[in-house]
Amino acid sequence: MEVIDTHIHFLSHNYFRLLTQLRHQYGDVDGFIADQARQHGFEPPPRDPVRLADRWAIELDRHGVSRAVAISAMPGDESSLYEALRVYPDRFIGVATVNPFLAVADELVEHAVRHWGFRGIALYPSLYRFSANSERVYPLYRLVPRVEAPARPRLAAWFYGYKAPER
Repeated sequence: MEVIDTHIHFLSHNYFRLLTQLRHQYGDVDGFIADQARQHGFEPPPRDPVRLADRWAIELDRHGVSRAVAISAMPGDESSLYEALRVYPDRFIGVATVNPFLAVADELVEHAVRHWGFRGIALYPSLYRFSANSERVYPLYRLVPRVEAPARPRLAAWFYGYKAPER
């Protein structure tokens, strides 16, 4: 039986660079990544997204997972996930995270699907503060059949700073 993980986030070095810019912290990106890794208990990603893809492939093998739907964690980081798709085309299925407020959102999606092999888009209404049935998203929904890539609105609340109780 083939096992496919349907939801992994490709948290690349570039993702953290973009995150620091959003937070208006243009200083030491590596220091920010190391701090986040310590706080949240993860191994910092390598600068090269192919090395991150290698890590994911090893982890998937370790758990008997043959493929994974990998989501670019932030608009603007599709190129990192593209590198994983390029090197491991049979292991990763690419999904681009889209902010519908970007003026070029539909162009970014079309490029990711047509040129980089992405297979879908992820929408986060709670993160970007829009309704999944808002007219703002209609151009992206109209794009879906044209590029033959499904849209997946993530209809969940975000709990920043929430820590699960220890068991």
